[in-house]
Amino acid sequence: MRDGFVKVAAVTPDIKVADCRYNMESIKKEISRCRKEAVKIAVFPELCITGYTCGDLFLQDILLEEAKKALRALVEYSKGCDMICFVGLPVMKNARLYNVCAVFCNGELLGMVPKRNIPNYSEFYELRHFEPGNEDVSEIKLTGYDAPVLFGGTGFESANQNMPQSLPERYEMGTMNISGIAGLNAALKWELDQGIETIWQKEQEHRNKLISLLQEYWFIKIVGNYPGCNYVGIVSGLIEGISSDSAGEIFDRCGIAVRTGLQCAPLAHQFIGTYPAGTIRFSVGYFTSEDDFEELRQALDYIEENL
Repeated sequence: MRDGFVKVAAVTPDIKVADCRYNMESIKKEISRCRKEAVKIAVFPELCITGYTCGDLFLQDILLEEAKKALRALVEYSKGCDMICFVGLPVMKNARLYNVCAVFCNGELLGMVPKRNIPNYSEFYELRHFEPGNEDVSEIKLTGYDAPVLFGGTGFESANQNMPQSLPERYEMGTMNISGIAGLNAALKWELDQGIETIWQKEQEHRNKLISLLQEYWFIKIVGNYPGCNYVGIVSGLIEGISSDSAGEIFDRCGIAVRTGLQCAPLAHQFIGTYPAGTIRFSVGYFTSEDDFEELRQALDYIEENL
């Protein structure tokens, strides 16, 4: 800094589309030139490590991995230099691809900021590949560096990886659930009185009975029930020809409470192939009665008669 001024450079390196190594070397040359000219802040173009016009190549793992390697090399190259660099690249997090600006200085990756306002017109159809970022902060481990990243969170919209903007829903994750804590305290006292093993055995007995009942119906597909694995009293399934949400409405009319959709786990549903519709989740516990099973049977009979 001289006389209160900082020299800032907007840099346009020579790049080749999808050639991360070439682009990295080109960016290094520009960093060296900026250092000689006493630049303190160097701003490079978005996606300059890969090139902006990679199209569907952005979805290729090899390109994303090469981009991360190039970023690491650039961070290492900046050691001994107090110039702050802003460099663009694509970054994958939680199965979502982001157009990110990486910020580094003196061999340290300071953070990454995803682009928030994604264009989707003419040749700028970024929404085909990239997810908009938001103001929430999380961390990501990228090629050996733990860096804060300005995105993350979820809320009442299970498919949305970002917290909703509406109030008070945006802050629901930070609100103390006093009644829930009181209920948890009472439940823990009851569990200690009954004994965990007794409760577990009863729950498994009811879960096995639930599975046997569901297996009697040809239109139900049970999801994620594997021999030798331990489960709590939950069974997830699908009904042939009926979406999970529609099935939930039918069960509700029959007096059966189930949970439907993504159940706040969109990435898990992507992994098992049930995204975006999700599944139907049946739950049993210590207090599930014979009457409860009979009411479920009547509801399933009703569905079978009307398929």
